[in-house]
Amino acid sequence: MVAGRSLYQQHCSNCHQDDGKGLAKLVPPLHQSDYLKVLKPDDLACQIKYGLSGTIYVNGEMYRQPMPSNPRLTPLEIAEIVTYVRNTWGNEPGLYEVKKAEKAIQNCN
Repeated sequence: MVAGRSLYQQHCSNCHQDDGKGLAKLVPPLHQSDYLKVLKPDDLACQIKYGLSGTIYVNGEMYRQPMPSNPRLTPLEIAEIVTYVRNTWGNEPGLYEVKKAEKAIQNCN
């Protein structure tokens, strides 16, 4: 969690903000996000690594701003970020293991 928080602050908080509430109608919130509640941890790992484009809906709001990729993040770092995000701001708790991150990243579509 500590490493995940630090990595989140370094790579994610500029857009999603320190409190996870996003940036107005440009960047979706992670705080109490219905999108994250149904998104599989493997899919979140892929989005962190390779970014996201297209339209998504979070808490009834539409977001189209592309999320940049983080190609230099290792599977360990991605697992730490996923664990931090999934255990913060009212999201589903749980540890996301490095082995799962490695496998997910290899199989991203």
